[in-house]
Amino acid sequence: MQDKWLLLLGGASVVQGPSLIEEAREAGYKTLLTDTEENLKIFGDKAQKADQVVVTNKYDDESMRDLLAKYPYIQRSYAFREKLQFVNSKLNILLDSSWTRPATIMLIQNKFLCREILRKCEISQPRALLCYSADEIRDKLRTTFSSQEVILKPVTDAGSRGVYSVCSSNIEKIIPLIPPEGYPFILEEKVEGKEYSLEAIFVGKKFTMLNITEKFLFSETFFEQGHVNPVGNSLDTLKKNMAQALVEHACSVIGIEYGLIHAEFWDTDSGIILGEIHNRVGGDFISVMAADTSGINIWQSQLTDTLCYKAEKKKQMAVWSESKGVSRPLTLPPDLAKKPGFVGHAYLGERNLVCAEGASYEEALNNAKSISKLFNI
Repeated sequence: MQDKWLLLLGGASVVQGPSLIEEAREAGYKTLLTDTEENLKIFGDKAQKADQVVVTNKYDDESMRDLLAKYPYIQRSYAFREKLQFVNSKLNILLDSSWTRPATIMLIQNKFLCREILRKCEISQPRALLCYSADEIRDKLRTTFSSQEVILKPVTDAGSRGVYSVCSSNIEKIIPLIPPEGYPFILEEKVEGKEYSLEAIFVGKKFTMLNITEKFLFSETFFEQGHVNPVGNSLDTLKKNMAQALVEHACSVIGIEYGLIHAEFWDTDSGIILGEIHNRVGGDFISVMAADTSGINIWQSQLTDTLCYKAEKKKQMAVWSESKGVSRPLTLPPDLAKKPGFVGHAYLGERNLVCAEGASYEEALNNAKSISKLFNI
């Protein structure tokens, strides 16, 4: 019997990659992992869990066709990184494997166009304007938003890169930071309300919510300091149901029928307002939290197209980063794995993220915060 092979694009990572490889093996797949030379240097030990590792510094059409020609036994492709979703979609067409269409991925990644389509379908969205120049940013900030604090962000980038909070007092400091080739930019209303993430999965083209995660942001930035999953008492059952219905409707409008969903929304005085929506899992241990607290093997479920349940379902999990710009110690804190509730940790950019579990919302969050402080040096 011929082996089934999964192509994991950009799969060298601390959290998602090893988990996906393990569950792919349980689903009967061998894994060919690709990533850049730089990423493989950083996450090489994790990548070695794959059955085969290939250095891939380019993900253009020609490079991907060459890859499939060299490894003709690959049967399907997967990617959890935002910038590789379009490539992954096209590869699955070539492999005759069911996945979200490239046109849908392009729509998702164009934040302005996606917002406008959802708005026309009566899905609440932050007010947003497209700006093609620095002068247009200044003008619309003054005339449309009355110089109040708003969000300035690129149309297509990901991971909170290039996102700024701007107003009349700081706009002249921010504009020089925008590269000329970066336009157009979106000038967007700053929503007042608590922010959450919703994780879901499509199996058999059916939408299943995994969990809603409460988010904590560093002050004056858009980087997340922590998450708690499932959400605490700050969001009641009615609002959870409203958020679920809103995200499911948005997926239908956009055309998502496969894979994982990571959506952001705000709970405001005027109701639930949907933020960005992505056809991938959230970062920062969210994949671990969503899987363990929902009791569903998310990767295996996608590969088999059936809901695969875990033997054990955890009550609460939290992720916390004590500070930004943390120095990386030469050695880890002693007896780290023995700390109450410890699940894992990862250095991501300027943050050290600690994931912990607990019997309650408060216990999980306190465990994550306590362990995170051990990394302050």
